[in-house]
Amino acid sequence: MSLNEATQEWTDIVYWTNLPNAQAASENFMKDEGAQKLVALIDSSTLVMAHESVRMSAMGECIASA
Repeated sequence: MSLNEATQEWTDIVYWTNLPNAQAASENFMKDEGAQKLVALIDSSTLVMAHESVRMSAMGECIASA
């Protein structure tokens, strides 16, 4: 997850092998009892969820924040 310090917006990006798997995971997540505890903490009026196609990918060294 990443945080935009200026806007206080969080971004969570998940990569899937294909769109049907991503859609199924999304549906199952929303039905999961444990996930509902997390969902309850999110202001749904600010939530944006999208399935998008990767157009470019560059793998590099991950840097952990302090």
